[in-house]
Amino acid sequence: MFKERIRKLRKENKLTQQQLADKIGVGRATIAGYETKGKEPGYDTLSKLAEIFNVSVDYLLGRTDNKQNPGSNTKIPDGVKELLSDEESKFIVDLLNKESVQLYLREARGASDEDLATAVRVLKAVREGKEKGTTL
Repeated sequence: MFKERIRKLRKENKLTQQQLADKIGVGRATIAGYETKGKEPGYDTLSKLAEIFNVSVDYLLGRTDNKQNPGSNTKIPDGVKELLSDEESKFIVDLLNKESVQLYLREARGASDEDLATAVRVLKAVREGKEKGTTL
């Protein structure tokens, strides 16, 4: 399914394989491999492709026929929201609306509410450190 969708989206956007390759930082042969040999990219490349074509990664992978990014309806579970300040809640909603973050969070399924709240605080600290020019 991925190979059909990537080819269709590329053509709809009037891009050559080389132009798409340049946009995501790979060789033209890599794009050809996606379109003809059924090769699939990693998380980072999938995220870039989703952003370029303004579709969800789930759409690219054939998990849904809905092109729209599901993150636009993101809601924090009540158990987690109770553990966060309003500022932290806004930060997590903004973060969850990023396609690349959604990919990584799929790996966190089954984590407790407390674990998720801790993860939010760690991510926020990393972001604030970058803004101040410091690292953790």
